Amino acid sequence: MIKAIDNFLLTMASKSLERYQTSSQSTSEHELLERCEDKKLNTTAPLNKEGFTLIAEIKKASPSIGGLSRDDFDLCQQAQNYITGGADIISVLTEPSRFLGSLNDLSQLTKQYPNTPFMRKDFLVHPYQVSEACYSGASGVLLIAGILSDDQLETMIKRAQKHHMFALVEVFNKEELEQSISVISKLSNHLRSIMLGVNCRDLKSLEVNFACFGHLAEALPKDLVCVAESGINVPSDIRKIVNWGYRGALIGTALMQSNNPMQTLLELKQAAKTAQ
Repeated sequence: MIKAIDNFLLTMASKSLERYQTSSQSTSEHELLERCEDKKLNTTAPLNKEGFTLIAEIKKASPSIGGLSRDDFDLCQQAQNYITGGADIISVLTEPSRFLGSLNDLSQLTKQYPNTPFMRKDFLVHPYQVSEACYSGASGVLLIAGILSDDQLETMIKRAQKHHMFALVEVFNKEELEQSISVISKLSNHLRSIMLGVNCRDLKSLEVNFACFGHLAEALPKDLVCVAESGINVPSDIRKIVNWGYRGALIGTALMQSNNPMQTLLELKQAAKTAQ
């Protein structure tokens, strides 16, 4: 069951549920779990509370901007640029209708770069999809608290942990932040495999409200790596979020639009280092 939520998230969650239903008809959950057991363990992502976790994102399009990939876009070359630029984790959009992603993109990249941690970013609504990410070689998944009940969120985090994956739990407001902290507190023995992300995008207008990072800063838990998502474009943005207590950033559009994503990443990484 999908929660009553903003229209955009509701649409995305409904499409995701349809994709899960289609996939599970061709491959049962039992069969998928058996396949995951035969998979080599994923590369462990460096979730370090003392350092700064930089997540570089590959997305070919976004609902707020449209197409992001250039005519000469090369999926593997973009990932290589991120790796050379020092990304700790690479996030890969697998949502096909609005972001033009696919599980094939994720599988291709994890095979090409087996020593790099990749995260599946999508509107996941069922544990089956976490296992899909595992089978595709991902080291972690993004889970959107706003489309999941507390029980669903807990179940999906546990599924990720079953596969030795990390979970980045994404929230958009204080209510979701508090609810997610409550769920995560039940899993206190596994905090090293959980990050908490704050997305500052208004889902009604799809505009970015950077000040949201500061407004929620006091409520951030000290025992988790907290990640700022959306609207981070330049080194001064990194310095601001570090001062607010964030220990990670997910950056997509700025890198996809950059003529030199490797250099852009290096500059953002340096800004985080000097700000800490």
